[in-house]
Amino acid sequence: MPTVNAALDPYRGWTEPRDGVGSSPFRLASKVESRASIDEVSEVWPAHALLPELEALWLSSREAWLFQDIDYGQWGLHILDPAAAAARTSAGRTSRPGDFEATDAVVGEFLGDTDLLVLEANGGVLVALPLDPRTDWPRVASTLPEFLTRYLEAVGDKYWESS
Repeated sequence: MPTVNAALDPYRGWTEPRDGVGSSPFRLASKVESRASIDEVSEVWPAHALLPELEALWLSSREAWLFQDIDYGQWGLHILDPAAAAARTSAGRTSRPGDFEATDAVVGEFLGDTDLLVLEANGGVLVALPLDPRTDWPRVASTLPEFLTRYLEAVGDKYWESS
């Protein structure tokens, strides 16, 4: 399995909008920002609370938009910057304490709906559904690089919904 940085690399080639990609009816493009500094990450994520894959993500890109519908914002995934991820994680833990665990990290928001990309302490990747309990959240990958690779292969489709 590739590293987080290697899994992000192919998205860097999707900067120009493309029509008719996958099952999307939208023009899609990706934007992968430059890396965050370790100081930026550690300001909002204490070392004991930071998962290694999450640190690797932000040291590869502080924020990204993967397969974003550039016209209407109804498709794609927004990988949150460290501060936004910390705030979103805290909000999830506060509003849904029975679903979000203390070691979870919300790393992304799907555009066009309210699904969240959640990284577990063991590295597993879940999609938090807004109305469903954690037991019904799909486990979409066992690692963040695996998720990024599968999402790329699916060209932004929610591949876990078709199974």
